[in-house]
Amino acid sequence: MNLLFVLIGTGGHIIPLLPLISGLKHEGIGVRTVTRLVGVERHLVANPDLVVNLASFSGKPLMIKIRSLVTILITTIRITTFIRKHNIKGVVASGAFGSVPAILAAIYLRIPFFLIELNRIPGRVVRLTSRRAKAIFVAVPLDVELKGKVIVTGVPLRSGFLDLKREGGYVLVMGGSQGATFLNQLALHLDGKVDRDILLICGDRDYEWVRRQARDVEVISFTDRPWDYLAGADLVIARAGGLSTYELAYCRVPMILIPFPYATDQHQLANGQYYAEQNAAIIVKQGDPEDIASQIVKIIREGSYRSLAMRTPLGDGRERIIKEVKRLCSVR
Repeated sequence: MNLLFVLIGTGGHIIPLLPLISGLKHEGIGVRTVTRLVGVERHLVANPDLVVNLASFSGKPLMIKIRSLVTILITTIRITTFIRKHNIKGVVASGAFGSVPAILAAIYLRIPFFLIELNRIPGRVVRLTSRRAKAIFVAVPLDVELKGKVIVTGVPLRSGFLDLKREGGYVLVMGGSQGATFLNQLALHLDGKVDRDILLICGDRDYEWVRRQARDVEVISFTDRPWDYLAGADLVIARAGGLSTYELAYCRVPMILIPFPYATDQHQLANGQYYAEQNAAIIVKQGDPEDIASQIVKIIREGSYRSLAMRTPLGDGRERIIKEVKRLCSVR
């Protein structure tokens, strides 16, 4: 019995699928993967079974959109052939644009497909295809109504988070794998203004200039083991992506969330509001980095963040999702 996993998109799209793959393989279920050899996919996905070439055409000129549609059609045909050849019985995908050909192939072949959505406001791909999905697994209750079978399972977590023992001590600013220039600027404005160490994960793009300007801030470019740094964090300042907020809340690390103001449908703001309502986070709206730094300095000095923690502890969604996928695919 084989399942096809679509490992395309950002780290937030791919990383939650990796624990599912290892869990299914451990139970003797075959897993095939499809990905691209670009960006973060190249670093996160080892030995893919099928490599495709896809790019989003949103906001692109007409001719590029036409070429992209042709590429989607060709890729759908390739994946359809692959599914038939390897006797694939189900497809698991996130809401990334690159999941579309595999979803179309599953619909055409009438095999079940499953969607994983970590944001409280689902993306366009999930909204358009949810009605045909066998199930949509969500991290936390959605902020909007979604057609189809929605199951709140939590997020599949990497093993490093499950054994985390927190000590506390420093302020961790998480810019993410791609970096968030605003958060990097903010960390520099906090430099020397708080009575504790600051560690900044700034992303590869901004690493050189941030490292040159930092005085007392410890700067690293990227890590694929965030739990190593969360163990010593007393407070985390981050964006409000669906994956990172869940991981932080699971670890019960106090959060100051600064949602990306240009996120589609303001989904990061919706994510942040959920955790704020659960007493796990303080939301600060993006503005002038110096002004935001002053707000955060006040929060740190007052110590109001210390009481932040999820009212209802979150769990690892891996086993719940695997159980449902096996049941709905009639895998015994």
